Amino acid sequence: MIRILHVDDEKSLIDLTKIYLEKKGEFRVTSASSVSEALKILESDCFDVILSDYEMPHIDGIEFLKTLKAGGDPTPFIIFSGRGREDVLIEAINNGADFYLQKGGKPTAQFAELKNMIFQAYSRKKAEIELKKSEERYRAVVESQTELICRFLPDGTIGFVNDAFCRYYGLDSQKIVGEIFVPNIPDSEQNAIRSHLKSLTPENPFDSIEHRIILPDGSVRWQQWNDTAIFDERGNISEYQSVGRDMTDQKLMEEWLQEKVNYVQALMYTIPAPVFYRDVNGVYHDCNKAFEELVGLPRSEIVGKNIHDFFNKDLAEWYAKMDREIIDSPHLQQYEYQINNSMGEILDVLFSKTARYRADGTVDGIVGVIVDISDRKKMEKSINEEINFIQALKDTIPAPFFFRDEYGIYHDCNKAFEELVGLSRDEIIGKDIHHFFNKDFADFYAERDREILNNPHLQQYEYRINNSDGEIFDVMFSKTAKLRADGTVDGIVGVILDISQRKNVERDLKREINFIQALKDTIPAPVFYRDINGIYHDCNKAFEELVGLSKEEILGRNIHDFFNDDLADLYSVRDKEIIDNPHLQQYEHKINNSEGEIIDVMFSKTALHNPDGSVAGIVGVILDISRRTRMEEALRGNEEMMRTLADYTYDWESWVGPDSSYIYISPSCERITGYKPEEFMADPMAIMNDIVHPDDLEMLIDHYSGIDENNTDVAHFDFRIILPDGGLKWISHYCQPVYHEDGTWAGRRETKRDITQRKLAEEQLSIANSKLNLLSNVTRHDVLNQVTAVLGYLELIREFSGRDDDVSEMVSKIEILMNTIQHQLLFTKDYQEIGITTPVWQDLDSCIWDVSYLLDLNDSEVFVDVGSYEILADNLLKKVFYNFAENSLRHGGGKLTEIRFTTEEENGFLKIIYEDNGGGILYADKDKIMLKGFGKNTGYGLFLSHNVLSMTGMSLRECGVPGEGVRFEITVPAGNYRVKSSGT
Repeated sequence: MIRILHVDDEKSLIDLTKIYLEKKGEFRVTSASSVSEALKILESDCFDVILSDYEMPHIDGIEFLKTLKAGGDPTPFIIFSGRGREDVLIEAINNGADFYLQKGGKPTAQFAELKNMIFQAYSRKKAEIELKKSEERYRAVVESQTELICRFLPDGTIGFVNDAFCRYYGLDSQKIVGEIFVPNIPDSEQNAIRSHLKSLTPENPFDSIEHRIILPDGSVRWQQWNDTAIFDERGNISEYQSVGRDMTDQKLMEEWLQEKVNYVQALMYTIPAPVFYRDVNGVYHDCNKAFEELVGLPRSEIVGKNIHDFFNKDLAEWYAKMDREIIDSPHLQQYEYQINNSMGEILDVLFSKTARYRADGTVDGIVGVIVDISDRKKMEKSINEEINFIQALKDTIPAPFFFRDEYGIYHDCNKAFEELVGLSRDEIIGKDIHHFFNKDFADFYAERDREILNNPHLQQYEYRINNSDGEIFDVMFSKTAKLRADGTVDGIVGVILDISQRKNVERDLKREINFIQALKDTIPAPVFYRDINGIYHDCNKAFEELVGLSKEEILGRNIHDFFNDDLADLYSVRDKEIIDNPHLQQYEHKINNSEGEIIDVMFSKTALHNPDGSVAGIVGVILDISRRTRMEEALRGNEEMMRTLADYTYDWESWVGPDSSYIYISPSCERITGYKPEEFMADPMAIMNDIVHPDDLEMLIDHYSGIDENNTDVAHFDFRIILPDGGLKWISHYCQPVYHEDGTWAGRRETKRDITQRKLAEEQLSIANSKLNLLSNVTRHDVLNQVTAVLGYLELIREFSGRDDDVSEMVSKIEILMNTIQHQLLFTKDYQEIGITTPVWQDLDSCIWDVSYLLDLNDSEVFVDVGSYEILADNLLKKVFYNFAENSLRHGGGKLTEIRFTTEEENGFLKIIYEDNGGGILYADKDKIMLKGFGKNTGYGLFLSHNVLSMTGMSLRECGVPGEGVRFEITVPAGNYRVKSSGT
């Protein structure tokens, strides 16, 4: 017999429940009218199942459940309540309730379901107890270890060994116990083991050690032991307990990995160009010698820092942007740039970068090479003084690299090496240098390789070789030794750099000069070159048009021949500044063109150097900025007009820049807050900390700390501020991102409005609603309990009256009336909650799945394909979806197997579509199904759903085909739905 403790403050329901449950002698019910009484009963008695109401005076059913669970009481717990809210059900399950049953409905069916829940809870608990006993019986078996376990005395006498220990050493446990056993340990490691055992003390009795051991078959294995010293009451070691494992495979793997690390390190140090590795956050984890020299720091001071620690902000941000492209879409990335080395020199470099992967295939970071192409750039400039006008950067080909062993056999190479010798990697691996180069050349290679093998070092030399097409070109070999894990030389790692371009530049001089002249003449702005004495030596077509003379008439003359003395003297002074201190010089001025028109121009000039580094003259460009000047004047007028509009707005308007500082704050902020715009501009967060209510400050800080260019949502929240006189105001904050004309992020535009009066009105309305809801909930709860009791007694009357048809008919009519009253009361509960709370953004997918978990689907399936939408709706949105599904399961008929939720977006509206494959709705009923009271059950479900949706402007219609299933379409207007952002 199952013993039940029933707790309920309704005596009529307690008596009715006891009668139903004890009818067949399966249960014995003890009743309590309050939680306090129940807790006293539990102090002296125990039960198989606890059955409790939810809503009771002083302590409700959930708090009763929490109290029992906190005290460690494992008794199964069932909530049997008139409250049917989803939040009560979820809270009950979350706090450990086994089942939740709502009072109401047909008593016979309801108590049958209650009995079934009691049997399930009791059986489940009984199974758990048996499982625990089973776990204890088999714990010894489960805890058997594959590790080697032994106990021994300080003199080595064995006290205990397990089967794994005996199998490992080939020993008999019956013979070894009581005997001294000392494994065969190499002499070089015995002292370390003795010191390890002596180091164990009562304060530190545990430690581990790794060492080698020689097995009887002569094989050497690695072991790891975790040793525990056991001390007597005087602090002397009485016994040792050791747990060990064979770690030979792990050691071999570590040695193999070390060889790979040495190979990669050697390859990095062979490359004369800076090489680095940084993670996805821009933090450096490795580099080579050339990189150390580039930034002027040792590797130890580089690792752990990020790109902002070595390069200026613009360059570092450019790096981060280019790195992000690789991380988001891994590929080989190459681009040219100018950087400063550790001595402050500006270098032209080529960045060649790609992604490094983790073992799981995700991107771990960026590996890159920085190739110094400054010599090439300087050589091009020294060939001709006009080289500064060339903007032709040549693609660099990654250098061939290879690895061959100490016998000259190739074991690895890259694509560039394959192209060099004209063979695939498979055809190269396993062959030696004599297969690819003539004997004299191969013998020379072998001789230079032997120098590295005998005395490992970085070796670099230049040579002339033939490529796979037979072409002869100049290269530089850079080679070093690759070491094994034990430090011995494994082979040679080398890189072959093509330096032919440097050798071929002189031959291309004439072609480049012709190209430069054509390039100059295509530039629409006047370009000139004059020497340090102001004599013109070159110009382009645009300069000829500016001064109204041909090139032949210009060359050989000085600046005073073309411009008035004041302008010519200014030119001379500004030119001397460049000659004395070479730099890029830009300034604006007004000049006359050949037609006498006054134009606004910008001079952009710099020094042209002789091969020895001395200044040869001045190269300049004259840009006509007349149009820009006129636009700037117009812009200043527009700016004044826009500022007037912004300064006289009623709300508190502001613009926060990308760096989180204020660009603009309207004067109205002083009227609203009591603080001037200048105070906010000086230190905005300090002012906010002073005026924002402490309870709202964390929300405000979280909002501003989450602002970045990826956040494209319109943000809205309300917060309170404290005025200088101590008064409070409510502020409604809206902000959204703003962008420059080129699409770059310009920060966020903010509007703050004083909503204090509105908040006061909302507070009064909320208090009034709370009082009305409290009165309605208490009344409805009490009436529903009485209705449940009446239905129970009616069922008993039917049983006691036997076959009296008149009594049975009257009971049935009373039951119909009572059920109608019960459904109408439940409808008032749902209807009162419509519009009580402000509509909120709800995850559509999550709402539907939450509802599906509450349904008894039998053999039907739910399919959800609604995309990533959020809906602005009343909190009862889930109730709408629940009504749809419940109606399908109740009225869909035997053919119902599928329920489906989908979405369609068209013409600025979103349609949420609900379909099933049941019997559908007759055409004659389609216009009536949303009327109150129409239907086969309560007649309120679709009426309630229609009203819930209409609260936020959504419409509902049914357009399914009878016999094929229902199709409900919810139309959501623009502004009431959105796609979930990444941070939602």
